[in-house]
Amino acid sequence: MGKDAAFEVFAKGLLDVGGWRVVVALAGAFGDTRFFQVEPNHFPQGSPFFSTAGGESYNQRDADKARSMAEAAGYKGEPVRVLTSRQYDFHYKMALVMAEQLKRAGFKPDLQVVDWATLVQRRNDSSLWDIYVTHSGLLPEPMLSLPQLGDGAPGWRSTPAKQAALQEFNHITVPAKRGAGWAKVQQVVYDEVPYMNLGKFSSLACGAFATAGGLSAFAVALLLEHAVEELNFHRRAVPGPAPGSVRAIAWRLSVDRKAFPNLGSQTAPTL
Repeated sequence: MGKDAAFEVFAKGLLDVGGWRVVVALAGAFGDTRFFQVEPNHFPQGSPFFSTAGGESYNQRDADKARSMAEAAGYKGEPVRVLTSRQYDFHYKMALVMAEQLKRAGFKPDLQVVDWATLVQRRNDSSLWDIYVTHSGLLPEPMLSLPQLGDGAPGWRSTPAKQAALQEFNHITVPAKRGAGWAKVQQVVYDEVPYMNLGKFSSLACGAFATAGGLSAFAVALLLEHAVEELNFHRRAVPGPAPGSVRAIAWRLSVDRKAFPNLGSQTAPTL
């Protein structure tokens, strides 16, 4: 079996460890079920990029199948180095659950807990890890949301199927057709496992949105963060005011709420 083929079988074996029993992993990380979603789609219902492509491989809860696939790929009990950090507490908690589930499927996990700066440094050297735990924000446009899809992302997975799917998707200029293009990309993610999508989570933040003098610093920070990440891209897709103005920020939030009503915590609150 070639190196790439063996990697895919081994990675899918990892994926089949009950998706590491995804419910358990996310519950261990976030506790309250209101703060996480266990589902294979990368984008939520209501998004033009919602798709269940490849979902049959998600959360199978089949440790025996994982064991068989790992053996077929030539796994001989070598340590599987899982790199994580306590600075993101939910990363660490998911890694603990992951390690236990890997053991049940016959893997030998080596949990390495470091500070985040060390993790970022080590993940750039493929000789120092096998799995690392991370997360990324969910933005309305796929190519802004998933840095793990890039060839330069740690893992450095570049295959003909991935390149073909991304090239096709990036050349679709008709918005109504881009959803079908994304479904092909998502299928490749589940077929080749360049990364593993465990699920989605939401954050809870508290603060005063208004003061006697107007918006609080907390509210302004949320607005600016949201605007910087999304405004420039969406101006190209939907005509609107010039970037950088208060009116532009308000316009962006309005478009988000109308176009993506189910994005939850990723859409800034109504002020």
